[in-house]
Amino acid sequence: MKDQVQAGGISHDSATASDSDADAVAVGQIPPEQFGQAHWSLLAFVHASIVNIGRDKIRWDRLAANPRKERPLANALSRVMPYDPDRDGTKRKDGSVAPGHDDWDSLDELRAAGFLHGPLEGIQLTERGWAAMGALQRYRAESGGQGADASFDAAPFLHP
Repeated sequence: MKDQVQAGGISHDSATASDSDADAVAVGQIPPEQFGQAHWSLLAFVHASIVNIGRDKIRWDRLAANPRKERPLANALSRVMPYDPDRDGTKRKDGSVAPGHDDWDSLDELRAAGFLHGPLEGIQLTERGWAAMGALQRYRAESGGQGADASFDAAPFLHP
């Protein structure tokens, strides 16, 4: 399901990749059991933004976007930084890399896994998202900070 969002006077489908884009990475390429540091850091970013500045003021420009994907809004909102789809990707929990996978794919996967819901301008954590975020904060405190996210065990939050 695609959300319609309005940002900077531009209305486009949400961050999901176009079905016709040959370089598109399907949502779900990284299953929740393989979410690593990128996914958990993104959930923490959304959480901190909601708590500290509000759902409607999240800095989406801090997310990296694969420029080869047909996502006008994601590409317009994302930071301008080097992103090489042939080299860059998202690391899974097992250490393997999903080539071409970017922060917007991770956001879509967090939604699909039930941690987040709603359009970008009003995104919210679900009950599952709040529970996972509480456990993630404790895990970070006991395991040495954000760098430990790759080994965070989300199994208790993956199934209802």
